[in-house]
Amino acid sequence: MNFSKTKILVLIVVCAANLLLLLPTMGNNVDNPNLITYFSGDEGYTMDVLWFYYSGEKRESYQGDVDYGIEWFYVSRFARLILSKFIDFGPGTLILLLKWIHLIAWIGALIALWFFVGYHFGKGWQQIVAVLLLATRPSLDYVFNSAKPEPLVLLIMLLGFHFVLRIIEKPSIKYFLFSILCVVTAFAIKFAGIFLLPAIIAAMYYSKQYQNDLGRKNYIGPFPKFKHNWIFEFLIGIFFITIPFLFIFSYVRKSTGLTFYNEFGILGSLAKNKISFLAFFTGAVFLFISAILFFLNKSRKFSNKKITETINEINSYALLSGGLFFIFLLLIEFKWILSSPDLFRTTYFYNISDFIGVFATRTVTVSNILGRYSGIVISKIKGFDPIILLLFGIYLIVELRLRKQKSNIERRSFYKRLSLDFMLIPIFIAIFTMGRFTHHHMLPFFCVASILAIKGVDMFRTAFKGPRLIKMAFLFFVSILFTISIVTHGAELIKLRLYQYRQREDVVFEIEKWWRQNVPLDETVVADHHSMVYMPPEYKNVTFIKISHDKIEQIKDLVRTVKPKYVYYNSGHDEKHIVPPIESVLPDLKVKLVASFNSVGRLYRRLPNSQFLIYEVISYDKTSKIDDVELYLKTGDI
Repeated sequence: MNFSKTKILVLIVVCAANLLLLLPTMGNNVDNPNLITYFSGDEGYTMDVLWFYYSGEKRESYQGDVDYGIEWFYVSRFARLILSKFIDFGPGTLILLLKWIHLIAWIGALIALWFFVGYHFGKGWQQIVAVLLLATRPSLDYVFNSAKPEPLVLLIMLLGFHFVLRIIEKPSIKYFLFSILCVVTAFAIKFAGIFLLPAIIAAMYYSKQYQNDLGRKNYIGPFPKFKHNWIFEFLIGIFFITIPFLFIFSYVRKSTGLTFYNEFGILGSLAKNKISFLAFFTGAVFLFISAILFFLNKSRKFSNKKITETINEINSYALLSGGLFFIFLLLIEFKWILSSPDLFRTTYFYNISDFIGVFATRTVTVSNILGRYSGIVISKIKGFDPIILLLFGIYLIVELRLRKQKSNIERRSFYKRLSLDFMLIPIFIAIFTMGRFTHHHMLPFFCVASILAIKGVDMFRTAFKGPRLIKMAFLFFVSILFTISIVTHGAELIKLRLYQYRQREDVVFEIEKWWRQNVPLDETVVADHHSMVYMPPEYKNVTFIKISHDKIEQIKDLVRTVKPKYVYYNSGHDEKHIVPPIESVLPDLKVKLVASFNSVGRLYRRLPNSQFLIYEVISYDKTSKIDDVELYLKTGDI
């Protein structure tokens, strides 16, 4: 067997291994939506939004009007308009369909990564290491347990990477449009796609540099240049200033039922809402930069025209890329915006707020700011992979060293690497902010950093002219680092997947058995939210607590209005979600604790340290007043 066939065999084995890890749990609980939500609140959230798009019905477990983008909307429409003619769809079936799409996309991403590395950065061991690093990411377990869209975003972005780098090799409108379509589609599914735009702009600029290096000194290129290039910063500034006011006047807060403007006015809204103020400030900065560029272009006294020409050229590419991005984005999201304007609005407001750290900073005080900030940053570094970050740092040192020595660098590969470097700049900035940027969000950027780290090793291997012993020691050292990353993360992924196989050992199935053996199906029950407890679906007279921060108040109100025979809730699996015994919540009610279950000592625990309590209401005192109980849960404000 030759080496080429051996390489392909490695790819096949890696894809097969991922399939073997994922397939056993693909169909878990498809026929029981209540269990889906109990075992994964995120997956239950996805299922309920999918079902709302599909049927117009909001299930009792519905957790909120926030989406990631267009994927759920179009998948549900595809299921309703086409697949429903052949398949009987329920909430669980929609989740299964989504999981199959993501599984195919994940395998497609592994294959795309293999050929992308082979085409642009080197065949052989480079392809093997890159694919192994991705295939062993522990994020894979979370992504599939929660039905997250990251596999599809990753596949689209890998295709986008290819078209971006092809712009450098062969500048053409075709590759540029394909790149923009990949950016728009990835961003419309989830926000990570936007970070491909800097790479596109860089590739457009470096494509001209590469043609000049080939001897075509008067090369113009296929991309149009705009005369008034300060307009790009001007339009960005207007956009950032306008967006906050759209949200201030139109976004209705769940906590109050009012818009920010109705509640605080314009100035009060900017002060109260950090994201609006930050966007307004960012817009003002861009307008200021636009004014500076305008006067530099008009001034005859500014001596270094080369700088302004370069800025103008880059601005032209940015204006062209950004303009097409927004046009295509409106086209692809147009149907979603018209059909679900509230979901569209809250999706962008929530996800942008989350990314820039609006929610994370709410719990920050002067006394804990350093610990809180360092904890967030360390968590992001761990999620990205410290070893790959170290190896990427080594790549940068090698790159800069070769550049400083004016070594004979292959220019095409150099410009490709620079384009990818530009994409990573905002990502590394994001790591050191308070915004939410977790391990599964980082997958496309992990791939890019891994590829460049691998290329850095190859560059050192071919360019180092020092003692052979030092060279061999370095290569051995980085080989050990790559091996540690692959083996440790692969072992963690296998451990996580094996844990999911034990799902039937959760205490919830004993609780299910207890209900069926001890309580008639027609009894009236007040139960905790579906993500906190499981209630067998055959019990129809069940009123569930909504997912929120006021669980105690909800229990009091529902017991007072529904007058259930049983009250069933999770007393809390961590300090932030503790609920006191019902006797203290409803002191004038005569109740009896009839069953109590916990997860201690079990091989599978959906919610570690949970205490599931079932109370039987013996009698009500209709004249008694229910005393207020201090809330144990912190309230949010959005």
